[in-house]
Amino acid sequence: MSKPGAKSAGRSKNVAGRPAGDATTLVNRNVTIEGRRTSLRLEPTMWDAFDEICHRETITRNQLCETIYQFKHASTLTAGVRAFVVNYYRAAATEDGHASMGHGALYRARGNQRRGFP
Repeated sequence: MSKPGAKSAGRSKNVAGRPAGDATTLVNRNVTIEGRRTSLRLEPTMWDAFDEICHRETITRNQLCETIYQFKHASTLTAGVRAFVVNYYRAAATEDGHASMGHGALYRARGNQRRGFP
């Protein structure tokens, strides 16, 4: 029962402060950095990309997080991981990278734009 004159808070809130019933798409996972356990909340696609990088570089998730933590310029580890993933794929998306996969500037130069590719 509420006190007289108290304003209603409206819809109830869940633990994260979001309106009840609003599902989050973020996935929480634990990592260990310098012997301390911490958690990261990322989108499933970001986790997939991060794990793919780990696989390609033959490094564990914890090892990559430690490296990002040591060199991060972002405000949080989560932001640092997001920036790292974007920059990793940006570096891979060069003209040389595109050429080796058969697309990019060389692909267009061969006349393949007639097949519906830009």
